[in-house]
Amino acid sequence: MESLKLELQNFREALHWIIKSGADEEALLRWAPLATIWILLGYYAELHAWLALFPPQASPTATRQWARGVSLARALLAFEEGDMAEARRSLEEALAIARRVGDQPTINRSLANLGRHRYEVGDYAGAAEALADALRSCQEAGDRPREAIALRFCGTLAYAEGEYATALAYCHSSLAIHTELDNAWGSASTLCVCADLARAQGDANTALRHYKTALGLVRDSNNYQFEAHVRVGLGRAAQDAGDLELAKSMLLEGLRLAVELGLRPEQVRAVEGLAGLAAAVGEPNLALRLAGAAARYREHAGTPLFPTDQRLLRRTLEPAMRAAGVAASVEIARGRETSLQSAIALAQAANSLSSRPRSATRNESTVPGRAVAQPSE
Repeated sequence: MESLKLELQNFREALHWIIKSGADEEALLRWAPLATIWILLGYYAELHAWLALFPPQASPTATRQWARGVSLARALLAFEEGDMAEARRSLEEALAIARRVGDQPTINRSLANLGRHRYEVGDYAGAAEALADALRSCQEAGDRPREAIALRFCGTLAYAEGEYATALAYCHSSLAIHTELDNAWGSASTLCVCADLARAQGDANTALRHYKTALGLVRDSNNYQFEAHVRVGLGRAAQDAGDLELAKSMLLEGLRLAVELGLRPEQVRAVEGLAGLAAAVGEPNLALRLAGAAARYREHAGTPLFPTDQRLLRRTLEPAMRAAGVAASVEIARGRETSLQSAIALAQAANSLSSRPRSATRNESTVPGRAVAQPSE
C-alpha cells in the first residue's frame, strides 16, 4: 500500500504539471485511466476533484480515452460509493461515446457493467437482457477478457435468483478463460462466486477452500479494493464451517479495509456478516441491531440483498431471533435508527466480536510490499 501511495504522489505531480503548463485536452485525457489508482486507495474526494477538471464529453476532442478513462472511472467510483444513479449515468455515457468512435472493448465493458448495475438494484429481468447483449457482443468481437467478466456477471445473476446449476456453468466458463489468460484477479473474482454458490447449498468447506484460494490470488495481484470483498466472504464461510475465530479475524479485517478505502457496499456486507457472527456468539441484541442498520442502508442506497443472500442472512440470524423472542422486532427497529457508521463503531467496539491479531505470514500480509494497480472492470 505504501509503495502505491508513493506512486500516487508522482501521478499528482504529473497532473499538476499538465494543468500548469496548459497542455491540451488530449494530454489530460491520457491520464484518465490512472483514476483506478485513486479508487484502489479509496481517495474518492480527491478523485472527484481531478475528474472535475476533465472537459465535458461533448467536446470535439473527446475520444475513446474519455470513454475508457473518465466515464468508466466515474461509474466505478459510483459503484464503490453506492451511488447507483451516477453509476448508470456514467456507464450509459461511456457506452454512447464508445459506440460513436467504434471502441469495441469499451462497448463490451459498458454493456457488462450495465448488467451488473441492474442486478445490483434488483432489476433481474433487465440484468438478464443487458448481460445477454454483453455476452453476444464480446463473443462476436472475440473479446475474451470482457467475455470472462460478462460470464461471471451472468453467474452472479443466476446465483441471485437461486439458479445454482446455471450459475456454476457460467462460472466454470469464466474461470476457464481467466486461467487461459493467466488473469489471477479475474480467477479470484470468479472463485468468490463459486464460493457463494457452495455456501448457498450448505457446502461450507468448499466455500472456505474457494475463498482461501481467491485470497491468495488477490494478494498476488495487489488489488486492495477487492481484498476487502474476499476477506468478508471468507469470514462468512468460516462461520458456516464452525471456525468462529477465523470468522472474526476475516470479517473485522475486511471491515477495516473497507472503511480505510471507503468501500461502502463492502462495509455493509461486513456488518451483515458480523450480525451473523454476533448471533453465533450469543449476542442477539447486537446481531439484530447490526442487521437493522444494514437493512436501512440498503433501502436508502437502493441495493437490496439478493434473494439468495436474504435467505442466508435469515439463517445466520435465527439464533438471535429465537433468543430475543418478542423483543426481536424492537432491536431490529433500533438498528434501523442507527447509521452505517455507528453500526460499524458498535461492531468494532463489541468485546464478543474482538479478535486477537495474529502474526501475518508472507502469504497473509494485508499490505504487500509491491503495489500495482489493476485494471477495473
